Amino acid sequence: LYRDMTPREYLRFFGQCHDLPDSTITDSIDEVLATFDLTSKADAPCGALSKGMRQRVAIARTLLHRPDLVILDEPADG
Repeated sequence: LYRDMTPREYLRFFGQCHDLPDSTITDSIDEVLATFDLTSKADAPCGALSKGMRQRVAIARTLLHRPDLVILDEPADG
């Protein structure tokens, strides 16, 4: 994660990397933040989040573009 970016900024950046339309990015960000219980920390710097929250942001990033398949290798490992 980029420590100075907020989860919302981080997710938007990767939504743009996947070339998603802005409206889709916004909807997807809201959805994954809610799914991973990160809405209250959406605008806090990633560097200020706990390790568990940073891991949730990283996993949320993988689901942002709604992939058909996700393979996680030790998602609970730091």
